[in-house]
Amino acid sequence: MSDNIHPLRTVHVGTRRAEVDELLAPLIELLWREGLHTLTSCQDAGESNASWVDVLPHMAAFIESRRGWAFIDFPVDDGLWFLTALANAGPRDAFYARMTHWAAPDAWDVKIRPSDVAMFDWPQPSKFENRLLQVCFPVTDLPEMLRRLRQHQAGEFVAPAPADLTTVGRSRPAPVSFAPTPAVRASAAALALRATLSSGKTWDDPDPATLAELLAGLDLNDRHLVVGRLDLAPRDQYYLQVYLNDDRSFQVEFREGGEDRHYCAYLPPQPEAAGVDALLDIVTGWATDRPAWRDTLQWFPWRR
Repeated sequence: MSDNIHPLRTVHVGTRRAEVDELLAPLIELLWREGLHTLTSCQDAGESNASWVDVLPHMAAFIESRRGWAFIDFPVDDGLWFLTALANAGPRDAFYARMTHWAAPDAWDVKIRPSDVAMFDWPQPSKFENRLLQVCFPVTDLPEMLRRLRQHQAGEFVAPAPADLTTVGRSRPAPVSFAPTPAVRASAAALALRATLSSGKTWDDPDPATLAELLAGLDLNDRHLVVGRLDLAPRDQYYLQVYLNDDRSFQVEFREGGEDRHYCAYLPPQPEAAGVDALLDIVTGWATDRPAWRDTLQWFPWRR
């Protein structure tokens, strides 16, 4: 077994200091600044472990397959945070496919590795525990990983959308294009509407001020608001729903007829100063058939 063969750089954040392979040092520093813990890392596992073949010849093929591949070991929860941050801070593109789908070209090797405590203290009875999560990835993905983590730190997220999994044989749904909708109603007050919260409370013919109050009142205990059209039949097929996600983003759905007319979109967390203005524009635009309200978000067919 060989010592570290890669150039090192000192990473120092707060009271933590370590010598880290130079290519991984910027990434490790970002992770530490987020309060995450890393265990071990290497910028090229194939190069570092080349000498293994002398004593472990059966590992030759595996070691060769790891040339050009880096890895980072995390405590399990920290590793899951890392993967989640990367996924939310960029589009669901080929990079996303590599990090999430085992069959994608150059798919990442992500493993939670349980280990027996007796390996470290042999008198103990065997007991397996989840001690680490290892993320092994092509070193060429480092620039995109850094870009996404910096974007995540800045609070800049990319709206969820169908993933580009064409490399594993799946089609990618395209956003829906709608024909312009002529204005039919002058104001929300003129409509036959019913607003219903997840608590079951209802309001008939809510005006924009009431809708704004209801949207602003959504929280993690009362997450969704449904506004239905009572003047269209069947009533359960003409509605718009706003659902508050855990991260304060919103899933917005509307349906205007059968299952093939059911659509969904995503609205990222809104600045506090903006309040619910964006949501209110969508809800009142839908309710009044105001032209171009659909252009505010990117809509996709609803899929369960």
